Amino acid sequence: MRGAPERGAVDRLEIDADGRVRVVDFKTGRTAKGKAVVAADPQLGVYQLAVREGAFVEQVPADAQLGGAELVYLRTELASGLPIARDQPSLPDESPTWADELVDRTAAGIRAEQLCARLNDSCGSCAFHAVCPAQDAGEQVVR
Repeated sequence: MRGAPERGAVDRLEIDADGRVRVVDFKTGRTAKGKAVVAADPQLGVYQLAVREGAFVEQVPADAQLGGAELVYLRTELASGLPIARDQPSLPDESPTWADELVDRTAAGIRAEQLCARLNDSCGSCAFHAVCPAQDAGEQVVR
């Protein structure tokens, strides 16, 4: 990751028996994302990049390998009573990965001041729904 440092909080870092670091993000929503969606989840991908780039050297060894990531839905249970968990595979060792490309595209858009509104799963709970240009309600009034 290049440029200014990013800020954020990871809910949990786990180290497996082979010394790989796994990122765990807890969710309180009642609807679990599908497995295919989680495989490319941007938040988990960026967390994995942070591990790879040494953002957690105080918590894990600097040379630790990635062990993937997961979303754990605390309010959605399996028949066993355990929460639903959705895995994201480890990012490949070779760069750039899809997550690297995502960060690079996002940074380029911010530098160019080209922040395009896009429809996504969070639109229903977004505070800016009524004025969002990606929504019918947010279209221009004057043409």
